[in-house]
Amino acid sequence: MTKTKVVYLGGAGRSGTTFVSLLLSQNHDCFDLGQIRDLPDGIAKKHVCSCGKPLVLCDFWGTVAARMVAGFGLNPIERFRTGLEAFSKAAERVEDWSVAADLAPLAQAHAGFLALTAGLYRICSEVSGCPALIDSSKSPGLALALILAEGIDFYMLNLVRDPRAVCASWSKLTRKMDKLEGHQRAWNRRVLRMAQVEALNPQAFRRIRYEDFATSPLPMVQEIQAWAGLQQNTDFFVAPNEANVSWERTHLFPPVNEEVLQHKANHITIRPSQSWQKPEFARYVELAERVNFPLAETVGYQLARG
Repeated sequence: MTKTKVVYLGGAGRSGTTFVSLLLSQNHDCFDLGQIRDLPDGIAKKHVCSCGKPLVLCDFWGTVAARMVAGFGLNPIERFRTGLEAFSKAAERVEDWSVAADLAPLAQAHAGFLALTAGLYRICSEVSGCPALIDSSKSPGLALALILAEGIDFYMLNLVRDPRAVCASWSKLTRKMDKLEGHQRAWNRRVLRMAQVEALNPQAFRRIRYEDFATSPLPMVQEIQAWAGLQQNTDFFVAPNEANVSWERTHLFPPVNEEVLQHKANHITIRPSQSWQKPEFARYVELAERVNFPLAETVGYQLARG
């Protein structure tokens, strides 16, 4: 049986996954799914795809939804949503995902959902005509489901960003400190779960820091392509940190980075952001340092000394 290749971008929100997924999907062997975990919500809320059509009428997502009904019966997209919620809750009760024996009962109890998930990705691959799918859903629960589902050739690209920068970025959307603390605690949980995913299957796991990617995007894309067995081509880069981006085969929808969707830029410049170090973000930096350290040190971030 031919397996569906999925390069899954895991990690916390506000970590640059949308830009990375756009760059990885510029070659015709890759198709950017965006955050497929949000597909049921996007359809229910009648979100508009980046192609300009509502999801149900989109040439890509509308076809995927119709083929899911044909293959899996009534309300398959809604069943994917409820199945993912139930699976993720059950997965959180498993203390250590790196112990394969502890995952077997989870896979058995949710066999129907795992088969539905594998079918959804297989149909996405068939409709797109691309052998590799890029999924920036980030959620650890969906990542684990893809690991356990049969017929998935899974690659975990764990994108991490300095939690202080993440907190400052979230503060542009909300300044409620309790919500921001919740986001930062989620950052911690995802770092811990990603470490377990790495231990479970180290050959198919790669962690990169967004700061390193933004500093050297061209060689980093080349390294990711080689690691995941993707087409080796970076001709869309016009400079080491600049790329021309085509939206012709792209069907992204909210809540994928709202600024990216609004502008749909055809030329992007990738550079590290140090804006979180400005004085106006000091209280958010302090929050992140209280919540995320010393764990953040395990993925390469340090507190200022002295």
